[in-house]
Amino acid sequence: MLDADYNYKDIAATLGISTRTVIRYKDCNPLEQCHLKRPSRKKGLYKYKDEIIQLLNEGYHAAGIAREMKEKGCPLGNSTIRKYAKELAHERGDDISRYRKGPKAGDKETLKTLTAKTVVIKKQDIIKLLWMNKSIESINRDSLYRQYPIIQKLQICINEFRHIFIYKSIPRLYLFIERYKKSEFVSIASFAKGLERDIDAVENAVVSPLSNGFVEGINNRTKMIKRIMYGRCGLELLSAKIMLPYA
Repeated sequence: MLDADYNYKDIAATLGISTRTVIRYKDCNPLEQCHLKRPSRKKGLYKYKDEIIQLLNEGYHAAGIAREMKEKGCPLGNSTIRKYAKELAHERGDDISRYRKGPKAGDKETLKTLTAKTVVIKKQDIIKLLWMNKSIESINRDSLYRQYPIIQKLQICINEFRHIFIYKSIPRLYLFIERYKKSEFVSIASFAKGLERDIDAVENAVVSPLSNGFVEGINNRTKMIKRIMYGRCGLELLSAKIMLPYA
């Protein structure tokens, strides 16, 4: 192809290789070039093996080892160093993470102790606390509020909004809007501004026992049936399926 005056780009596109490969092969013996192997990147790390093991013993995580090696002049990339450090750790039976900071990689008892003391709070527990006022068994409510003040602020906001409907109080509604439409929390501020935009409908919802919930439920059920039957049936069967439960 070179003898036929093809350029490197056309040769690469035709053969499905890169232009660098074309350039590398053009002035050499192809058989010799095919037998050449790219040297392993890990070979450059072997001379740092003792230093990496020492860092593992000191409790460095994979990213920390890569950073220390780069500072000492290691020419290889961070990902190569991290992978090699993990391989050495697994060979030694150590627990190592890419970003974990804390106890030494080989100090498994310390790690188990910390894990046992860790309290996991699930999202579902927070929702139950905010909406149903159910306590979280694994943690004291006061300590939770001290550690995460935003949860207490959300609790107060939800209770104030709930009291608007419990007492059917329009003044409480306006106080809620004024208090929270400039809230530091974007979602709450947006919600309060939405109440202000639809104030007539919201007032009716507060003072009136009537609701369009039944109609919205029928609409939702109708749309669900329509999606189930999409592409299968005609209008007559769709009408029958919708009206049958109410016949």
